[in-house]
This record gives sequence, structure tokens and C-alpha cells, in this order.
Amino acid sequence: MIRRAVAQDLPAVLALLAEAKLPTDGVAEHLHSFFVVEDGGRIVASAGLELRGDAALLRSLVVAA
Repeated sequence: MIRRAVAQDLPAVLALLAEAKLPTDGVAEHLHSFFVVEDGGRIVASAGLELRGDAALLRSLVVAA
């Protein structure tokens, strides 16, 4: 299931990013614009958008191995 990330998802999102050796800077500040994919109660993917005016930067796209 794809859904918007909530505060309780932060540790799982950070763990996925760390496992993939991707940066985690700014994730907590932009978590409100992240989406996660949940499978069996486990977060297996996430992607975030950094919104800048009328533009958005896709960031932190990660899928579990």
C-alpha cells in the first residue's frame, strides 16, 4: 500500500536510506512530503519531494533489497 509518511515512519525511512548508502540530511524536515510503500506492516520503499515554490525536487527514492 502506498501512503503518505507519518512521523512514526521516520526511523524506517532513515534505515532504508542508510542501508542504501543514501543521504539522510533534511529527511526529518521534509517527511510531510514523503510517501512510503508498506508491505505486511513493513515499510519497503519511500520517496520524498522537496517543494520549492512551484517546483519540486524528487529525493530519497529508495526500495528495500
